[in-house]
Amino acid sequence: MMFADPVDKASAIEEEARQRAIAKARANSKPTILPKGSCYNCEEPLNNKKLFCDADCATDHDKAERAERMR
Repeated sequence: MMFADPVDKASAIEEEARQRAIAKARANSKPTILPKGSCYNCEEPLNNKKLFCDADCATDHDKAERAERMR
């Protein structure tokens, strides 16, 4: 691709790098989970907007998610 001047070329290179970085960050980001009425780890019913019943379940779920991504 031909550029009118070095600044245009540098700008195009910078934009390509930015788009690659954004794509990489999106690919590596953890999807957002929403409350479902029960603990995501042990399925204990929850009557509020919590995702997990306690810190142990949150930690266990996080470990399981990381292990799954490593496969």
